[in-house]
Amino acid sequence: MAEIDIGDAVGAGFGLIRRRPLAVLAWGVLPMAVFLVVFLLFGGAVVAAIVNLARTSEGGAEPPPQQVLALIGSMFGAILILILVMVVVGAMLRAAVFRAELEPDNASAAYLRLGGQELWVFLSVFVMGLVIFAVQFALGIPIAIVAGVAAFSNIASGGEEAAVGAMASMIGLRIVGQILISAVGIWLWLRLCLGPVMSFRERQFRLFESWAITKGHAWRMFLVMLVAVLAIIALDIVVVGIGVVGVIATVAANAHMTAEAFFSQAPAVWMGALAPAIVLVFVLGVLLTGISTALIYAPVARMYRQLVPSADAAAAFA
Repeated sequence: MAEIDIGDAVGAGFGLIRRRPLAVLAWGVLPMAVFLVVFLLFGGAVVAAIVNLARTSEGGAEPPPQQVLALIGSMFGAILILILVMVVVGAMLRAAVFRAELEPDNASAAYLRLGGQELWVFLSVFVMGLVIFAVQFALGIPIAIVAGVAAFSNIASGGEEAAVGAMASMIGLRIVGQILISAVGIWLWLRLCLGPVMSFRERQFRLFESWAITKGHAWRMFLVMLVAVLAIIALDIVVVGIGVVGVIATVAANAHMTAEAFFSQAPAVWMGALAPAIVLVFVLGVLLTGISTALIYAPVARMYRQLVPSADAAAAFA
C-alpha cells in the first residue's frame, strides 16, 4: 500500500529550490511585478486623493463628494485589477510547481505557462475553496446559535455577574467553535489538496477523486504541511525584519518634511525618494513569494507522486 514519506515530501520544496533557483526566482518576480505595476498605475492617484481629503478636513470642512469618489474609484480600480490578475497568476504558479515536480524536463520559461492545465488547476482550486467555505459556514450556524442561547440563559438569570458570565461564556464558545471550524477546514483541505495536482496531470477536472486517495493519510500530510508552514513563518520573520529596517531608514532620510508636504509633491518626486524602500520590498517580496510557492506546492505534488505510483513513474521518465 502506498504511504506518505514525510521526509521526502518535506524535502521536495527545498530540493526544488536547490535544483531550479532561477525558476523559483521567476515565480517570485511574476506576482511582485504585478503588484509593482498596479502600484505605479494607481498609487499616485490614491495618495493624491488621500492628501486632498486631509487638506479639506484640516479646515473642518466637509470633503466634497467628488474627492471621496476619486479615492474610492482609485482604490477600487487597483484592488479589482489586482484580484483579477492575481487569480490568473496564482493558477500559473501552482501549475508551474506541479510541472517542475511532475514534468521536470518541461522547464522552458521557468515552467510557467497559461493554457488548459492552468485552467483546470484554477477550476479545481476554486471549487475546493467553495466546498471548504460552505462546510465552515454550515458549522458556524449551530455554533453561533449555541453561543447565543448560552449567553441569553445567563443574562436571564439576572444580575451584573450574570451579564459578565454571559459575555465570558459566549466568547469562550466562539473561540472553541472557531478552533473547531478551522480544524475542519484544514482537514478538508488535506483531503482535497491532491485534486488540483490530478487536474493538472490528467488535464480535466479532478477534485473529489482526491478524497479516496488521501484516505488514511491525512495525519502524515498534516505533518508535512506543518513543517512547510513553519519554515515559511521563519522566513517571513527574517524578511519582514529586514524590510522594516529598510523602510524606517528610507523614511528617516525624508524626515525633514511632513507627510502632507512630502506626498503633496508630484508622484514621480515622492516615488523617487521612496525608491530604495520600494526596491528593497520588491526584492524581498520576490524571494519570499518564490520560496514560499516552492515550499508549499512542491510537497503537495510529491505526496501525489507517493500515493499514485503511476504518476511517479511517469515523472521519472518525463
